[in-house]
Amino acid sequence: MASRPISEDRRKYTRETFPEASQPILQVGPQAFAVVDISAGGLRLRKDDGTQLGGWISGRILFGDREPIKIDGIVVRNQDGDLGLHFVAPMVFPATK
Repeated sequence: MASRPISEDRRKYTRETFPEASQPILQVGPQAFAVVDISAGGLRLRKDDGTQLGGWISGRILFGDREPIKIDGIVVRNQDGDLGLHFVAPMVFPATK
């Protein structure tokens, strides 16, 4: 995972960006979406298939080298195949397996 510093005036949390080959998966019921980047406050995912998501979302993030984590959030952006999700409570990243 590559961390990318973000100026403090733009974002409250540092965001981690994932290369396409190792992107975690957000599982929402039977649907799965690639997580492009994530922070303790939210995430951005790619939804190439035209799936419509909005409002409150509950699911879990599947990391290849960490325990899955449950998340609850609200969609704050949905445009051009990308979806921005703000977590209800700041996320604590699980330890590596």
